Amino acid sequence: MLVDSHCHLHDAAFAGDLAAVLQRARAAGVTRMITIGTSIEQSRAALGLASAYPEIWATIGVAPHDEQPFSNETLDALRALAQLPRVVAVGECGLDYHYDSLPRAEQRAVFVKQLALAAELGKPVVIHNRDADADMLSMLREFAEQCRVAWAQSPALWPAPESAGWLPAQPGGSPHVRRCARSAQSRARHLGEELTGSGAGGRPARPLRLPTPSRHPSPRQRRSQRRSQRRSQRRGH
Repeated sequence: MLVDSHCHLHDAAFAGDLAAVLQRARAAGVTRMITIGTSIEQSRAALGLASAYPEIWATIGVAPHDEQPFSNETLDALRALAQLPRVVAVGECGLDYHYDSLPRAEQRAVFVKQLALAAELGKPVVIHNRDADADMLSMLREFAEQCRVAWAQSPALWPAPESAGWLPAQPGGSPHVRRCARSAQSRARHLGEELTGSGAGGRPARPLRLPTPSRHPSPRQRRSQRRSQRRSQRRGH
């Protein structure tokens, strides 16, 4: 069984051909997909999609590029959403010092609230990290024993996977990283099953943290490219 652990199928870019996208995924052997919330509105949309399709699950969270105020009401809304059956993790949340859509101190405050929420509810965390490696590593270490799973976008975090209790998700870089990656792949085979509750024996998720690279276009950039391609195709007809 293959699991797409990070997609944004609830985005408007997929509204016109979602059925075809899901069919291609099934044909490729992808039987579970986790669609990622990035704001309250997007988290609700992700949950709505997960409620409509048995192969789709959702995460709920507020990403660092969401510019809406993060109030107590926002945290309460996330807490309520996180406890619904189709929600498997908190996030994506984290730090983005590249775009700096919000002041960095505010980003850190919003991030730590969501880490604390995940720890409170025993949920894994989906991490967004861009150009904020030092602060990200420091904050994640504070919650290393409380948050079960985290994905992070940053090759710069790879040199310390063992000391941080992490394993990189994709091979590459130094021999040390490649050895860790091979180990990660063997340990991560059942990660999607465990998150979505489809694993044998009802085993809980292991404390496995999987940083992933950010040298490729971001999901937001890929969705923008997809919308542009669809507009070009419509003009061609």
